Amino acid sequence: MSVQHLSSINNAFISTVDHLPTDIIRSLWLVQSCNIEINKLEEELKAKDNMSASEFTVLKMQLNRLYAEATSEAQALYNQLVTHKITLKDELQQLQSVSKNRNTSTIHPDKLKQQLEEHYKQHPLASFEKQPKAPIKLVLKVSKKKPTKKKEKLAPYVPPPPIEDPVDTTLYCFCKQPSSGDMIGCDNETSCPNGDWFHYKCVGIMNRVQALPYTTGKKPWYCSEYCRHQVARRRRRR
Repeated sequence: MSVQHLSSINNAFISTVDHLPTDIIRSLWLVQSCNIEINKLEEELKAKDNMSASEFTVLKMQLNRLYAEATSEAQALYNQLVTHKITLKDELQQLQSVSKNRNTSTIHPDKLKQQLEEHYKQHPLASFEKQPKAPIKLVLKVSKKKPTKKKEKLAPYVPPPPIEDPVDTTLYCFCKQPSSGDMIGCDNETSCPNGDWFHYKCVGIMNRVQALPYTTGKKPWYCSEYCRHQVARRRRRR
């Protein structure tokens, strides 16, 4: 018997055992549902004293239908159990038969080893036969290299010294310090005695927004009243 056939028997047996509880539970649940509905209808019949003939007929028909469904499902459950029993018995017998055949057909490992040794003594493998050793030949190859030209050595690269920006040493503002940060120019350009350009912090300007009217030319800015009067005097002379 082939391994595939044995596997199919095992799978069939496991499938039967696995599905049996589910099928039983489903059938029992259907029978129980029918019984619950039957009990409800019987209580309804007992509770109603004055019932018309049509209502009585409808309830009676429902009861008969539920009785028939419960009986049919119970009979189906019985048939299913009988079928499963026969199927399991048959599959179990097949498995036992396969197990016996496998036990009788197995060869002891020592006996199998002895048979293999005798076989390979009579029919040795070609790879195990001794082959004559071939003499070893050594061939030396001398590679002829072409003479290479010597590369001329280049002088190391020396970077040029960095170009330093000229330092502005001119003194500006009332503080007599070089140019730094934001500065504003006096509009008395030709004859400002205080340095022509002034640091924001030295003249009370907080930031560029505050200096914007003067830097855009909307308003003149003078470092002192002296410069203001000088510019006004020049304008009057014109």
